[in-house]
Order: sequence, then C-alpha cells, then structure tokens
Amino acid sequence: MASTSLDPFLGQLISTLENEASSLAGVSNEIQEMKLLFRSITSFLVDADRAGENSEIQKAWVASVRDLAYQVEDTIDEYTYHLNRQRQCSFLHRTLHFPKVLLVRRQVAAKLQDINTRMKSITERANQFGVQQLEERAATPHHDPNWKNRLSEASLFFKDDDLVGIKKAQHELLGWLMDEEPKRTVISVVGMGGSGKTTLVANTFNKQSVKQHFDFCTWITVSQQYAIEELLRSMVKDIYKQTNEEVPMQVDTFTYRALVETLVQFLQSRRYLIVLDDVWSIRFWHEINIALPEGMRGSRIMVTTRKEDIAPSQSGMVSYIHRIQPLRIDEGWKLFCKKAFPNELGEGFLERANDTPPEVIAGSYLMELIRRNLLQVTRRNYFGRPKAFKMHDLIRDFALSISKKENFVAVSDGKKGTEENGSRRYSIQVTDNKIMPGIGMSQLRSLVIFVVEELSKSLHYELPSGLKLLRVLDLENVPIHELPSEFGDLFNLRYLNLSRTQVKELPKSIGKLSNLLTLLLICVKIRKLPDEIAMLQNLRHLRASYLIVNEIDCTGQSIDSICVPSNICSIKSLQVLAYVQGVDSFLIKLKEMTQLRGLGLDGIIEADEIPLCISVERMEHLHHLSLTARPRSTLKLDALSSAPRHLEKLHLIGKLRRVPQWFNTLHNLKYLNLQWSELREDALAHIQALPRSHSFELCIPRRALMVC
Repeated sequence: MASTSLDPFLGQLISTLENEASSLAGVSNEIQEMKLLFRSITSFLVDADRAGENSEIQKAWVASVRDLAYQVEDTIDEYTYHLNRQRQCSFLHRTLHFPKVLLVRRQVAAKLQDINTRMKSITERANQFGVQQLEERAATPHHDPNWKNRLSEASLFFKDDDLVGIKKAQHELLGWLMDEEPKRTVISVVGMGGSGKTTLVANTFNKQSVKQHFDFCTWITVSQQYAIEELLRSMVKDIYKQTNEEVPMQVDTFTYRALVETLVQFLQSRRYLIVLDDVWSIRFWHEINIALPEGMRGSRIMVTTRKEDIAPSQSGMVSYIHRIQPLRIDEGWKLFCKKAFPNELGEGFLERANDTPPEVIAGSYLMELIRRNLLQVTRRNYFGRPKAFKMHDLIRDFALSISKKENFVAVSDGKKGTEENGSRRYSIQVTDNKIMPGIGMSQLRSLVIFVVEELSKSLHYELPSGLKLLRVLDLENVPIHELPSEFGDLFNLRYLNLSRTQVKELPKSIGKLSNLLTLLLICVKIRKLPDEIAMLQNLRHLRASYLIVNEIDCTGQSIDSICVPSNICSIKSLQVLAYVQGVDSFLIKLKEMTQLRGLGLDGIIEADEIPLCISVERMEHLHHLSLTARPRSTLKLDALSSAPRHLEKLHLIGKLRRVPQWFNTLHNLKYLNLQWSELREDALAHIQALPRSHSFELCIPRRALMVC
C-alpha cells in the first residue's frame, strides 16, 4: 500500500500541471518537467503496490514525495487565490497594484523552481530506495518523438464549450477561408507557444461550413523535427482515405518525386484546404510548396507558427497574417477556471470518464465499497438504492490508522487542537458545547464538523480564520449564527453544507464562490437567497428548505420553501433544484433549465399552470419532480401534454380535483405520492393502466382511491 492516498492526489495534480503549463509565465518548462517526474512517481507507486515492496525506506521516500506534491498544490492554489482577488478588484486598483502582481509571479516561479530542484534530488537518490526503474521511466517521455504531435492534434477534438475568446478571431479566419478570391491563399496564424494558435485553427478547420466549402481537407502537424517524405506520404494516404479507396502498399516506398507528382495530380483540379501546424522553418515551406498547386479554384493553406518571418510570402501570392492577441482579463479568468477547476465533486477524487456525469461516477465508487463490504447499507430509498450507510468499528479503526499514517485526515474531539502533521482534511467530532479549532488551518482543503449530541442553539460558535483554500465545508447541525467575514474569499470551495445551522442569511459575497458545486441549506433559518446566487455558474446541486419553529416552546416544527430569485435560471450546470419557491418571473424563466434532473417547487397557484407545464415539458432529463400547491390553492397541470420520459419519482401535493390526462405517459414511474388531492374520480384505474414493466410505491390518501 505504498500509494494509498497519494495516487489519486498525484493524478489530480498532474492534470492541474498539464493545464497550467502555459499559464504561469516563465516557468512552463519547470512545470512540464515536474509533470513528467510526478507521472513517473505515480507509475512507481502502482508497481510497488502490486509487487508488495513496502520497506520502511520506501515509505519514507513516498512521504517525501507527498510533502513536495502538497507544496506544489499549495503554491498553485495560493497563486490562483491571488488571481481571484485581483479579478475582483477595480481596474484602477489592479493598475496601482501591478508591481505586486509581478512580485507574486516571481515568487511563484521561484517556489516551483525550488521544488523542482528538490524533486530532481529525490529522483537522483532513487537507487538508494530500491526504485532503480524510476529514472528510466522519467526519461522515457523526453525521447518520445510523437508526444508533441499527439498534443497538437488533440486540439481537433476540443468542444466549442471548452474554448474561450476565439469568436472574433475565428470570424476573421472564416472570412479569409471562404471569400471570393480565386487564387490560392496562404493564411498564417502567428503567436507564442501556448497562446492558442492550434486550438483556434483546429476549431475553425472542424466547422461543417468549412468542410463543405472545400473538395479536400487535411491536417499536417510539422514541428521542429520533421521528415518531408513522411508528411507528404501522410497527405497521399489521406487522399485515398477521403476518396474511399484502399491505400496501395507501394505508397510506403514512394520517393519524394513520386509523392509530389501524386499530390499535384490530385490537387490541381480541386479546391483544397491544407493546415500546416507548428511550422518552424522557412525551408519547410520551400520543400512542400511545390506539391501544392496554385490554380484559380479558391484553395487555401493555413499555417500556424511561432515566428512571423516563417509566414510564407512572395510576389503575386495572396497571403494574410493573423497575430494571436492575449485574452481579455475576463476571458483569461474564464479559461483559467475551466482548466484549473473542472466539474468534479468532492475534492477532485473522481476520475473523469468521457461524458459520464460526476454523480454517476461517484455512485459507482459507493457501490464498489458496498460490494466489498467496506460499507453496510442501513436504509434504501424507494428504488432500492442505498440511502444511508454505516462502517464496522474494526474497519473504521483500520481506516483511521491508515489516514493518520498517511496524513490523509486529522480527527479531533473538538476539545483540543490537532498536532501539526500536514494533513489537508480535518474532522471534528463535537460532543459538548466547546469547539477548539486545530492548528495549521491555512493548509486545509476539507473541514467537516460532526455534532454527536444536541448542542445549545443559544450559544454562538465562530469558525477559525485562515480557511481561504478550503474545498469542502460541512457545518450541518453546528449552531453557528453567522458566516466568517472572509466567507467570500473561499473561491476554492466546491461543497458547502449549512443544513440545520442558525445562519439567517447568506451574504452577497456568496457570488464570489465561483467553483461551488453543491450547496445544502436544509432546515435553515434563511428565508430568501440573494440575487448573487446566479453568479455560481458551476453549481450542480441546490437543496434548500426553511425551518419554521414555534418560538414559544420550540415545538411544532414544520418545513417551508426558500425563495429564490428568477435569475437562478441562468445557471446552466444546475442538476438539482429543490425545495424552493420562485419570485417575480421565476416560472417563466424556468423553461430555460432544460438540463434539470431533479426539481422541487412550492407555493404553486392555479395561475401558474401554463408557464409551469411549458417548463416541465421541456425538461427531457428530469427524473424527480415534486410540486406543492399553496394552501387552499388548486394544483392544475392539465396543460402538460406528456410527462418527461425519464420521470421516476413524482410528488403532487395539493388539490388536483381530477387525474391529469398525461398520467398514461408515466412509462418509467417508480414512486407516486398524491397528498391533499381531493380527487373526485378513481385514481386507481389510471394507475392500473401504467406499464407493468416497473414496480412502484404508492402513497395516496384513502379518499383519493374512492369514487365520490
């Protein structure tokens, strides 16, 4: 178990390093080398686990690697924190503090270079730790001649949603590509390494309108080291592929002259588009130009290069040059967040798999733990899915011992602080009315407080300061009355649970938590969410409810909904929105949230029928739906022609008067709850007509099953 908790962390860190290689000016080479070393270390850890080689000296080596990896994470997170603060400042403030920005960048570069030097030292001492293969693995990527080509051609598969700030430049390129100029035209895209040349050209090259405009399109990655015959051979093979002809075996033996003749013969009668990506030498242009006939058919050649003097130009040739411009501050920040903070849950432990939602991946992890009997299911939901779990005492003790050994999590009873051990996660189990914060809070990424016994709600608790890099904050049941002043600085936060706390309002600064994925506000004292909630464009789960308590004797508790602003409908990442009540034009804008998988609405009146039904009908991915009418109001849903096809769970709470006609479209229903319906017809007849392929649970008042 040499890797234990380090494997997933290193995987996440490698991903971050890959994304940030071009973001930190002056240290891209250091980050690239650091990434390769970490990748080699990860491979070693996997091999060591399989071989069972776990000597004490190897364990010490792993610990030293972990410490350095944590320092890399801290450095990048601190720099990101600084960028976030700068983004939130006014233009004048940013201008006045520009020297400080340069200082911070130099400090980051110095820290990373120092870490890299120490990593090299660890690698050089690898033989002392019995890991002789490490240096060989570390060296291998440097000698792979094709890794740059693979990295370049990966740009061909980027989705439009992954790109930032290319619309204006792309519009210019499309104009040059498809204008009325009949002469062969060369379009050069010039910019420094990592500036987005290849990404811009690849996205333009992939446009359907571009592919339809030309008879033949091909992409050639050149790079510093190239073999002209192999590049020409690749183009010839692409010709056979696009004409649906089998590639002759003799193509592999064609000479330079034969390859040129083949290309000229094919291209001279066609309008072609050829991309020459990453050109470093004007010599290359002279070598390939002869194979690309000029003609008057409107052919185009696109060249990406770092050097403007490489851009081909000659008398009589039509040519254009597009110089890559730096992104605006807002665009740069958007791109940075897309790369540095991909949509994961938890703390980034999920391995991304194609387009699989992170919730599905997390669920598979949970089922694996259950299958291995590491977790026991104590309660299941209506569909048989696990809802609550427990861990056997022996397994828990074993897990805690490993966590302590690996510095994975520190556990405290809240009466005294934990010792400084470099842990990134802190779990406090509170049993009385005193919480003593631990030390070293600035390094924390997770803070979870478990309230074991009922605590006095009249007491005021304060969170420790210095939590600016926190990713997970779980305060459920903690009698905290207000959030700390630096709440808006927690830009790194992904998960926030304030359920059953005494907090009465969310500050407007919540809009600064741009990376928040999950917000739980169940049974809280918050009546309304601020308009700034709409700034949380990465939010995936919002579950909320307002707790009504009899103030005289604190009995007679009941649940009500929390009001949300209508602009919350602009959050396109939201998957679950429950148990809320909209204000103003909320129901009209709700139709924009076609991505929802779970929806719970309260306070519905008869006049809401049309906008509500239009919205629900557009939600193709909806699995769970709960609709509650305002007291003494009718829940009218006749305008809905058919239910969302994936709907599994349906709560209808309020006066229905009659069974909606769309009940016969509930083909995947597994749970139905009708309360206060006052139906005047037999609902059972409609239920019996549903497909029998799925069993479902029914919760209907007795009177609803009787004909009045």
